[in-house]
Amino acid sequence: MATSGTATITSGTTSIEVTHTYGDDDFVVQWNAARDVGSVWITGKSSTVFTINISNVDLESDTDIAWAIVVGAQEETAPSTNYYCVLANAIEESGVSYNQLGLDSQNDFESLVTRTMLQASRLIDRFCDVPDDFFNGGATVTEYKDGKEDEGKDNYILTRKSSDYEKWRREYVLDYAPVISVTSVSENTASIGDSDSWSAITAYRLNSNTGKLIFSQASAPDEGTDNIRFIYVAGYSTVPDTIEMACEEIVANALKRAVKNLLNASYRFGSKASPIEVQVTVDLSDAEKKMLAPYKRMKMA
Repeated sequence: MATSGTATITSGTTSIEVTHTYGDDDFVVQWNAARDVGSVWITGKSSTVFTINISNVDLESDTDIAWAIVVGAQEETAPSTNYYCVLANAIEESGVSYNQLGLDSQNDFESLVTRTMLQASRLIDRFCDVPDDFFNGGATVTEYKDGKEDEGKDNYILTRKSSDYEKWRREYVLDYAPVISVTSVSENTASIGDSDSWSAITAYRLNSNTGKLIFSQASAPDEGTDNIRFIYVAGYSTVPDTIEMACEEIVANALKRAVKNLLNASYRFGSKASPIEVQVTVDLSDAEKKMLAPYKRMKMA
């Protein structure tokens, strides 16, 4: 059984409530706020009303949100966009079972693995120097740049040196790429000391793979400080295979280490490990770093 619907998040809102109508059944809810957010899974029990928390949304205007409820937490087959691997695949990769960790049930084990997947996904983000969710659905970025000086010429600089890459006054390079979509590009036309006045710029060309953006001759922003604002979604619509494999390995290795540590503790102290003793920590091996290296963000000089 499942139910779904659409709700509207108004500008300035940080959460929204929708009604669950299946009594005491366990449930899983998936929600999606268009391209700005992706999906988030939330589990719960014995509740008729639950709150969906909102993050990474540009709430300058109202946003429609689509939500769906699947009854039975065991029916969850895919992680949220907060994760870069699938629960079942991570468990299979590890070869670990809940009783090896001294846990009481499969549900407890899956909750532990889910938290570990989240830690592993964020670890990948930090290593690659990208925002959260970059590799699954993308991350919404709001970025400000300075308008460049007009030197009275507008000739393309015939160089590929990174130090000269952004000297052309109509050319800018976004901090994150690839770019999934551009929400808005605008220029602050207000004088210093006045209230901001953002004017949309639509005449530009974007290379979505590199993040390089070039304005038309007529729309090039004036010289200024933080007077150009870019709001865009950067990253990948679906998890790249290499990122997924790396996440699975990170989670699997963390679980294997936890089992080893508990076995060592049991051997040393002569007692069975209890659930409270389970300590799962994520880390990157040299092999995993090599897997992730092609996705590590390269900064312009």
